[in-house]
Amino acid sequence: MSASLTFDAVELFLSLMETGSLSRSARVLGVSVTQASRLLSKLQEHFDEKLFVRTYQGMLPTPKAHSIEGAMRRIAQAYGELGQTQVFSPERLSRTFTIATTDNGILCMLIPVIRRIRRVAPAVRFRILPIESDVLEKLKSGNVDLALYPIIDLPPKFHSLDLFHLQRVCLVRKGHPLAVKFQAGEALTEEDFNAYEKIFVGLSDETLSRPIYGSNTHLAQHQNTGIQVPYFMAAPFFLPDSDFTLFLPEPTAKFFAQILDLDIVTPPSDQFAYATRIVWHDRVHSDVESQWLRSLFVAYARPVAGDEEADIDFC
Repeated sequence: MSASLTFDAVELFLSLMETGSLSRSARVLGVSVTQASRLLSKLQEHFDEKLFVRTYQGMLPTPKAHSIEGAMRRIAQAYGELGQTQVFSPERLSRTFTIATTDNGILCMLIPVIRRIRRVAPAVRFRILPIESDVLEKLKSGNVDLALYPIIDLPPKFHSLDLFHLQRVCLVRKGHPLAVKFQAGEALTEEDFNAYEKIFVGLSDETLSRPIYGSNTHLAQHQNTGIQVPYFMAAPFFLPDSDFTLFLPEPTAKFFAQILDLDIVTPPSDQFAYATRIVWHDRVHSDVESQWLRSLFVAYARPVAGDEEADIDFC
């Protein structure tokens, strides 16, 4: 045990146990990947033993890491008692987190994540708000702790972390002419899609819709739109017995295709891939409880294959 055990190394260890990813732990803790790698090297030098191994599932803890986890948590708690850092115990945490997202975000991300959180922190409560045009102001003022939405063009003092990427696909009724052509292997063009009225899921303003609908949001909203609705979850119910088309994130489209017996058609362009992202303000960047919350989102979204981001069918 030649290298000294610093609190930064302890913090990294506990984050790696949660996320299984060196790069994501580095981002959550606010350090570079290089710094995180050095901390991990010092940590393993201290114990003179490998603590994590890289596999196709990510950074997996070794038996040694599991054996010292309890002690490492006690060390972190001791540092907190000495006033060197803010430490908390999830099982004793009593706090309300306010999260802004869409109804799609609730279904596909918040429900499973909150279920996991409540198992380890039963006193934690959640207030979920819709994504609106003033979401950045709410993050800045503290009225919202975290936004789950691909907000772009963030101003200074805002932070974001991409969890994974999604593709936008087209959802239609069974037997729709687009589905018939697609299933027959015929190439579909943008003109084919534009021939049918669409259902547009319109959020509170054009800026918020742009990450999902691309830079031509105004055209997407007003060109051949038959119905505009404010909710992702309501839109698919207009599709049976109609020729409407509806563009949705692929996991959500798969969910509704199954329960409503609909077809999925892949559009001819891949320009509508977008990131599922968490966004927070500098106000809570170093808050230990908020860091813990963000790490659980990262852990849930961790891809199956290694340390790289990948599409996840999570609905």
